[in-house]
Amino acid sequence: VAGDVILPIGIPGVLDATIVSTGSFSNVGSGMAVSTSTSEVLDLDLLSGAITADVVRAVSQSSANPFNAGFGSPGATFVDLRINGTQITNVQPNTTVDVKNPLLPSQTIARAVLLEETGTSNAAGPGGPDASAEHSVNMIHVTLIRPFLTLPAGAEIIVSHADTTATYPSGVACDGQHPGSVSGEAFTAFAQGSLQGVPVATGKIGDAVLPPTGGFDQDTVPANVPGVVVNGTSVNTTSGSLAPTPNSQSSSNVEDVNVLDGLVTADVLDVSCASETDGDADTTFGFTFANLTINGTDVIDITGAEIAPNTTIAIPDPSGDLILLVLNEQTESSMGGDTDGTINAIHLYVLKDSGVVELEVIVASAHCDAHAPAS
Repeated sequence: VAGDVILPIGIPGVLDATIVSTGSFSNVGSGMAVSTSTSEVLDLDLLSGAITADVVRAVSQSSANPFNAGFGSPGATFVDLRINGTQITNVQPNTTVDVKNPLLPSQTIARAVLLEETGTSNAAGPGGPDASAEHSVNMIHVTLIRPFLTLPAGAEIIVSHADTTATYPSGVACDGQHPGSVSGEAFTAFAQGSLQGVPVATGKIGDAVLPPTGGFDQDTVPANVPGVVVNGTSVNTTSGSLAPTPNSQSSSNVEDVNVLDGLVTADVLDVSCASETDGDADTTFGFTFANLTINGTDVIDITGAEIAPNTTIAIPDPSGDLILLVLNEQTESSMGGDTDGTINAIHLYVLKDSGVVELEVIVASAHCDAHAPAS
């Protein structure tokens, strides 16, 4: 695991952003190698306002198991992306848009490729090669076709880049849990860091864990970290079995939630995930909520019907801190006979004005995975 937060950056008239954060995570276990990297830019102003966005979040994920591999951009997103003053929604990979000169709107000065991604993967073969994948994504890739301010024609600007690779040796995983295993986990909350200089509880609260051979576990411990996260009642469950095919289910139901003294409240947050290897391995998610509020404002929905996966909201604080709030955070990887996924109802970061991550909070989390027996 690695991460960094960079101070606000600015190239007058060319690029301004309030904060830039990057992170990477890799893991080998339970029969799968997974590499994930992220890059997030807030309050973007590019080419004197020709391109603006509240949030530009790149996510690259590559994964490989003993037999095959895959890649994708789960959670990559734009929030209020505008080009030439027009809001751009539902961006498809490798979308190209002409960019106009904000000082002379009839003049095209650049072309932008949105959600530009490339990737390759190969399955394991007898005696080699090993299963492997690699992936790269640029959320915004601008190429100038005319000079602009100090930039010559042909200059390129990339905003929010992430790339990953993953390779897994062919054969049975070294941890001995794959093939033919399951796992699951659900917990009420996780808190790590400090608040206003005071250390807070570190670790998972109300954690239910499923053994690799299946079974059932439940935990009903509520969170009580004053000023950080508290709630009334919680029910966290996870279950699974190896027969007739490996499957696991996890859920977290958390009621009367209060995060950061009322910044985020909810009567109910309920998340679930289910992994199974019946036919194609697959993981599905569920997320519901009741009376969710952010900064005292009711959240009916974000998209018109529901809160979309990995919805990111940036909340400036009068103290100079910046709060990043991710709702319905989902990560998933499924290949061949292996599948796993994690869903968090709330994933919140408090970043100091220096750019340092001071506090991380997760509320209502569920994880599940399943791995088919060797053929």
